[in-house]
Amino acid sequence: MDWQEGIKMLRAEMGLTQKELAGRIDVSFTAVNRWENGRARPHRKALEILIHMAKENGVSGTCLDYLNKSLKAPREDGRTKRGEAKAVTEKMKLEQRELLTSEQLKRVLNSMNIGVVGVRVYEEPPLESDMFYCNQYFADMLGYTLEEIIAGYKENVFSFIHPDDWKRCKKQGEAAIKSKHPEKGFDEEFRVVCADGSVHWFQCCFISAKTYSYGIEIFATCRDITERVEAQNKYQAELAYRTALFKSCIAWVHCNLTLNAVLYEKNNVSGDKEERHYTTADAIALALQENTSAGGAEHHIPSLFDRKTLINDFTHGKTFYTETRFAAALRRWIRLDYHLIQNPVSGDIEVLICMNDTQHKKISRAILKIISTHFFDYIGCIDVKTGGFEFYFKAEKPIRRLEEPMTNYIDVYKKQIQCSVYAEDQEKAIASMELSHVQGQLQKSEFYSFVIRVIEMDDKIHYKKISFTYLDAEHQMIIIARSDIQNLEELENHRRHQLDTSGGRL
Repeated sequence: MDWQEGIKMLRAEMGLTQKELAGRIDVSFTAVNRWENGRARPHRKALEILIHMAKENGVSGTCLDYLNKSLKAPREDGRTKRGEAKAVTEKMKLEQRELLTSEQLKRVLNSMNIGVVGVRVYEEPPLESDMFYCNQYFADMLGYTLEEIIAGYKENVFSFIHPDDWKRCKKQGEAAIKSKHPEKGFDEEFRVVCADGSVHWFQCCFISAKTYSYGIEIFATCRDITERVEAQNKYQAELAYRTALFKSCIAWVHCNLTLNAVLYEKNNVSGDKEERHYTTADAIALALQENTSAGGAEHHIPSLFDRKTLINDFTHGKTFYTETRFAAALRRWIRLDYHLIQNPVSGDIEVLICMNDTQHKKISRAILKIISTHFFDYIGCIDVKTGGFEFYFKAEKPIRRLEEPMTNYIDVYKKQIQCSVYAEDQEKAIASMELSHVQGQLQKSEFYSFVIRVIEMDDKIHYKKISFTYLDAEHQMIIIARSDIQNLEELENHRRHQLDTSGGRL
């Protein structure tokens, strides 16, 4: 067909794409594509415009010959002008019916509470795409009008996507088109930049695709999933925080209460690595009831860990429980902490159970109860094996724990010496409070103590007596107590001064 060759030659000599030529002669890209493929013949006016364009741009005579022949040649189907008019009329009616159906479809899509977009991808390399349709809800999600959306994203359908996600989405979309599976490229989650500059998360879901000679048209839905993503990030952050926190505990377990399943189990005592001894949350609850008690093996009480109770309490806003139990197998007091969270994706209620060694805390609290009326500034408990340390101070009754207790004895006493001990006594304090030195002194005597000078908050020097003794017969824990003996020292110094000034006579 003469017009096919003529149009191809014209476009090649002028260096135009099908899309660019369509814009020059005010027709659709589809029309030019169909002319070159021989699926349609250009109408008379289009041929005249093409011939005029060829003459103005000085294209080859061969191209003009092809176009002129097409203009003069009769229609191949031999239809009369009357037949042509009838065909045009029928085509217009068909197009009107299609337009009516299209308008009805758009009204339906605009009334939906979900974004709908239509994307056209051209097969002519390099792959180009434009957005030819979006509904009002999609425009509202981005904060633009429909006209702004179509005008702004017509040439680059990916331009509203966040720069950090743009390349990934474009690469995945192009790969899906080339593989003839467009649904794989349009089921994606990505960030978008809205009109006000805010960043939201969108979820795109493939609806349908239709192939044409020039390429493919794809429809997809978009919904704002920002709240879900933020909730999921918060959930993951909570898990990461708790996991890091639980590394120093005896054991911990992650259960799905809704599905009655154990998701993760870690036993730091035996060194198990994610080895599951239990498969259901109910089995964990039963094990806790059988192996721990409130005051000894003979006094079992129901555990707080009851699935239905925890789920019900979570719905009423309670997210944390704690209880102290005696573990018969470990022969120690433990504290069980229950942290309730909700999985934002599945909606399931989950619990993180942490088992902490609270033996020394239990004992130290008992001691504090006894000496709370005495003149100790603070009392602490040192775990000889681990070097762990926790101390309490008596600012006012009742004795309360330091707001941010340090967990290592060496760190604590070095910080105390550096911050408050009188400069001339610091070297003595460091040597005297060294844990190995304290243990050596306690082998010689039941009690070990020494006196140092401390600068208190009133900027005055106070005399402090530091005392140590073993808490248990196994020598696993050491009690340290500090008492203010300022009045006693002042009285002793006064007596010494009197002796010196009176020549030894009072």
